[in-house]
Amino acid sequence: MVLGPEITFILVYLIPVAWVTWFSGRTSGYVLALISTVGWFSVLHSQNPYVSLQSWGIYLNIAIKFLLFTAFAYVFSVAS
Repeated sequence: MVLGPEITFILVYLIPVAWVTWFSGRTSGYVLALISTVGWFSVLHSQNPYVSLQSWGIYLNIAIKFLLFTAFAYVFSVAS
């Protein structure tokens, strides 16, 4: 089975966020969470340039990814 651009391998983004947060602190983790969100969207848009920016769904996906990355950074900052 071949995976399309709709499938995101989230660990590619979460592992660096966790590592940076663990060793550099919460603020660095939040910055990397923002960079990871922009990177995720850039990859999505480059793989499928016809993604509609007029749809509210893409903005919901961006917000959910950003919240997931920042929550992950928060959890790792509290644990470190």
